[in-house]
Amino acid sequence: MSYFITIEGGEAVGKSTQLQLLSEKLKERNFSTYNTKEPGGTKIGEAIRRVMLSEMVSDPITEMFLLSASRRENVKVIREHLKNEKVVLCDRYIDSSVAYQITVKDGDSDIISKMIEYSTENLIPDLTIILDLEPKVAMERIALSTSHNSVYDMQTYEFHSKVRAAFLKIYEENKGKRNIVLLNSAEDINIVSDTILNEVLNLIKRNTESIEKLLINK
Repeated sequence: MSYFITIEGGEAVGKSTQLQLLSEKLKERNFSTYNTKEPGGTKIGEAIRRVMLSEMVSDPITEMFLLSASRRENVKVIREHLKNEKVVLCDRYIDSSVAYQITVKDGDSDIISKMIEYSTENLIPDLTIILDLEPKVAMERIALSTSHNSVYDMQTYEFHSKVRAAFLKIYEENKGKRNIVLLNSAEDINIVSDTILNEVLNLIKRNTESIEKLLINK
C-alpha cells in the first residue's frame, strides 16, 4: 500500500531532520520511500525554491502563484510514486500555505483555497505531523546553524510567533477530522523520531486491518 505523509511546522523545528530519520527507519522495515519537499521536488520547483528563499515576497497571492507552480509539478511526481506503492514523505504541503499565505500574511482565503485545490487536484495526506517549538528556541537554533539562512529564517520573533500560532490553529481545527498529530519538537530528537515512526506504523496497521475486514466480509 502507498501512503502520503507530510511534516509541517515553522522554521528550525526539525522537519527535514525528522523526515530523513523517518525515511531511514521505514526502509529498515522494508518500506520503499520517496522524500520530497515544498517548494521544490522537481527542477522547476527547485528553481522556484531558490527565488522564494532568497527574497521575501510581500504579496501573499504572488507568493501563492509561485508555490502553486512548484506544487502542481511536484504533485505529478508524488502521484507516480504513490502508484508504485511507495511511502511518500513531504517536507511542507498545503498546511504551510494555510499558515503562511492565509494566516500570517492575511491572503484572501477563498482565492488561496482555490489555488490549493487546483495545484493539488485534491491530493490529501494520509497523515500530517506538525512539529511545534517555542519561537525563542527556534531562533536560537537558527543562530547556531549554518544551513538556516533563508529569508524566512531571518524574520523577527513576532513573525515566528505568528507562524507557530497558525500551525497550532490548524491542528485545533483539524484534529478529529483527519489524521493530524501535534508533537513537541523541543524533546530529544530520538524521542520525537520514535513517536513519529509509531504514528506512521499505527496508521499502516489500522489500514491493513480495515482491508482485512473488508476481505473477510466479502
